[in-house]
Amino acid sequence: MIVRGLVIFSFFINFHASGLPTTGKSTECVNEPLWTVVGNHYVKRDDGKTSSCDTFKKDFLEERIFREEYYDILAGIKTNLDFFEINKILDQMVKILKSFQYSLTDELMCTGCSAAVNTYRMLSGKAMKPDDILSLFNKICVDLNIMTPKVCNGTLESYGRTLTTIVDKTNKTSNHVCQFLLNYKCGNENFPESQWNVTLPPTKKPPLMKPSPVPDSVKKLKVLHLTDTHWDTKYEEGTWAECRLPLCCRKENVLPDGKATKAGKYGGWKCDIPEETFDDMLRHVVKQHPDLDYVLWTGDIPPHDIWDQGKDDNVQMLKKTVAKLKSAFPKTPIYPALGNHESVPPNMFPVPDKNALENPMDWLYKELSIEWEAWLPENSTETVRKGAFYTALVRPGLRLVSMNMNYCYSFNWWLLLNNVDPLNELHWLATLLQESENKKESVHIIGHVPPGNKDCLKMWQTNYYKIISRYEDTVTGQFFGHTHYDKFELYYDVADSKRPVGVGYVAPSLTTYTYLNPTYRIYHIEGDAKGSRRFVVDHETWYMDLEKSNQMKKSDWKLLYSAKKDFKMANLYPADWNKVYNDMKTSNETLQLFHKFYWNDSPKRPACGNECKLEMLCEVRSIVLFLFFFSPAHKKILLLKQFIKTYDKIKN
Repeated sequence: MIVRGLVIFSFFINFHASGLPTTGKSTECVNEPLWTVVGNHYVKRDDGKTSSCDTFKKDFLEERIFREEYYDILAGIKTNLDFFEINKILDQMVKILKSFQYSLTDELMCTGCSAAVNTYRMLSGKAMKPDDILSLFNKICVDLNIMTPKVCNGTLESYGRTLTTIVDKTNKTSNHVCQFLLNYKCGNENFPESQWNVTLPPTKKPPLMKPSPVPDSVKKLKVLHLTDTHWDTKYEEGTWAECRLPLCCRKENVLPDGKATKAGKYGGWKCDIPEETFDDMLRHVVKQHPDLDYVLWTGDIPPHDIWDQGKDDNVQMLKKTVAKLKSAFPKTPIYPALGNHESVPPNMFPVPDKNALENPMDWLYKELSIEWEAWLPENSTETVRKGAFYTALVRPGLRLVSMNMNYCYSFNWWLLLNNVDPLNELHWLATLLQESENKKESVHIIGHVPPGNKDCLKMWQTNYYKIISRYEDTVTGQFFGHTHYDKFELYYDVADSKRPVGVGYVAPSLTTYTYLNPTYRIYHIEGDAKGSRRFVVDHETWYMDLEKSNQMKKSDWKLLYSAKKDFKMANLYPADWNKVYNDMKTSNETLQLFHKFYWNDSPKRPACGNECKLEMLCEVRSIVLFLFFFSPAHKKILLLKQFIKTYDKIKN
């Protein structure tokens, strides 16, 4: 969702889902030359070939104007660039230009990203200062009307120096850099991640325990899960709710997008929520669920205005949100996890060097330790200050572990320089789980980015799966956010890909961004009884009907569904969720029901055809992608055949 490339590249990732106009032309159009160099000048290509991209006179004239203007700019830079060097740079810059004109496919994102990295390296190789190069990229962004000058300049200031520092420190090729930044294969080369393994404690895995339901007469724990609140202090009712900028419902948005709607009292479709919606949700929860035992809060506080954030802004948002939660739940324990948007710039969490005297994230982690202090045990301060992760004993026999999932997140570009178990977090987790196994504790893990998400680094995933597979009897609940959608993930035995060992509950967002109803989740968990392993017994998703609430000027919160009832489940053990997954493969009714809940029953949700169905299945069974990436060639073929069979069933 966020940021594309060395400055210009940054805008692609950030805004490719935000309504940028495209022409639907293919990757070949971006790479098709319109010019050829003859002697000391360039002329229009005239090789007698017919263009497959309909490159008419207009395209030629636009590129000529662009080249002539930027030739003069580059020639005026005191870097001793000759004619041919300037044209090499212009070739790369034109690829960026064309990438914005045509469809933003993964291939085009790679092309634009690689061109941006190559341009930066060519210019920096001629002793041009990073700030001057970034200013040049900013001019391109403004000149091409990619975004408004404020957004161009703000994103440049936020991400530019981070990217130039990372690119300067790595000797990886532009395609390798872009493959990491985009989490998509760029070019024909194969760039495997750093191979590393977390060493597990030597204790042998005990015999598996068969789940046994706790009697219904035992009082269940009731838990609220809030995630991705993203409330916007600049939200203004009556502004455009659909616009051509990354975030709408603000006074500055003057560009409506097609048949745009207006921002209502409680939210808009391409917007984060107003403060009133956050406050209204808290009032509703306090009234509807007065019997909460504790709250899970899995991060992402600031709005999506990534071009206009500062450290002070985000710290203030943290403090205001914590104050609201403490006021709403003065006697209820709250267990937080860190989101990717809390940092400045968002997603960027540098890993300190081993010999570093200071942690570059101390400005944030110190504030977290202060704001979270009232909810957490004293011995958690050290790990929160170190890496924003911790453990707490919720009640006898139930331990909670809060992970900082930003060290698996591929859009944390600092991981390009060092991604081997950052801060030893996974080693810490494995050690902790062994201690809990020894004490016969059940453990619930919370975090922001789901480990099965495609944006979680594959080597981090494989080590996490290995840990969960080893301690499957200890880890009986996993809770995440980040995607804004309502879904679940299944994790399978590393030795038997058909046997599920865990389920990850991915809660939907409170923010409406984008085209969603505001939602929250309630879990019912096995209570205090002999033999209780603290499995989730049921979960409910509650939502605000946004259109109705805006029309009535009064919030309308209601129950969307119960997992146990609506998916017709006997229990909510991993094996039961695996049955739901199998039903989704064979029953269009079950899959469409999942799709409805996935989108929080949004009236704006797209229809779900064959491609959508496969995407839904892939998101649930995350091990499919994991196995494919890490299997030898013959196993990849088997996996593909297996997946084709699934596709054929859906298609027919």
